[in-house]
Amino acid sequence: MSGTWGGREPCPGFQPKRTDGPLRSWCCLCGHHLADHMGVGVNPRSLDVHSEPHSADSSPERAPPRGRRWGKSKAKPSEADAGRAKSGGVASLVAVFDFDRTLTSVHAGPFDLGPDVVNRLFGGAQRFEAVTTMLKELHSKGVELHICTFNSSRVVSAALGPEIAGLMHTIAGNETFRGSKAAHIASQIMQGRSESGLLFVDDDPYNVEEVAKELPGCQVRFVAGEFGMDQGDLKFVSTWLKKKHK
Repeated sequence: MSGTWGGREPCPGFQPKRTDGPLRSWCCLCGHHLADHMGVGVNPRSLDVHSEPHSADSSPERAPPRGRRWGKSKAKPSEADAGRAKSGGVASLVAVFDFDRTLTSVHAGPFDLGPDVVNRLFGGAQRFEAVTTMLKELHSKGVELHICTFNSSRVVSAALGPEIAGLMHTIAGNETFRGSKAAHIASQIMQGRSESGLLFVDDDPYNVEEVAKELPGCQVRFVAGEFGMDQGDLKFVSTWLKKKHK
């Protein structure tokens, strides 16, 4: 398919997506609902799926010894800090992403988590780098990032790894999230902020249509590719950011 990266085919037991929430969380490996997997002793939070050593920049900062203070930083405020300052400490731009077959190239389950997670879930290192670079760029420009998914937030966090998951303001999964994504975004994320600053990206046309209807003025992107966001989708997000970030 033009404009996409490689991905693996779903297993024969994969259930087609429907508009009745829970079925969209079925496992692409065996056809069982992901909730059934969570009781088999697999704890995604205990898996080191991103085994590369972390850089010194990603290590937690130590507190100064008692009686001492850090010196004043001469660094200029980041664009993200500047954007939040202009809006009274609250980001004016918000981007909400689905996870399965949007950020990932396939539906994710606990058994996909492991050393080969980048190939199994994200279609390889090239696509993973492109998707995470997009997320980092949005975050650096002060865009508040959210993931809203019918998958498990534990699977999402483990799959993304601590660095990328840490960029997210919230990851709403099936442990706490119920009902429509549009209702969740309106009540839990936007909370009175202008809908013109919202970007919503999903591979389910029902969710995209509902968000566009319930939050008029927002920008939506339907991910039509078979293996999640492709180069065209990434370019769309980049163009949205350029238009909104002035």
